[in-house]
Amino acid sequence: MSLERGAIKYAIKSIIYNYSAMYVFGGFFVTLYTLGSNIVDGNFIEIIIGNYVPSLKSIILNPVVGSPIVVANWYRSIKKRQ
Repeated sequence: MSLERGAIKYAIKSIIYNYSAMYVFGGFFVTLYTLGSNIVDGNFIEIIIGNYVPSLKSIILNPVVGSPIVVANWYRSIKKRQ
């Protein structure tokens, strides 16, 4: 199996079987991005107070963001082993 095909399988299976880890991992990067843009815009405090409860958007977006990052790390580590 090629590395590219393995990466695609890993991405799909990581979202299906390891959803909670992808949620947390993706949430970290989404939070960093949002935090940076809110600091630049100047509405940092309002966003922090309003974001304690996750929305449906974040429940879907976080694993979708986290999975490609994890797959890239997996791909890089597998490529080093060969």
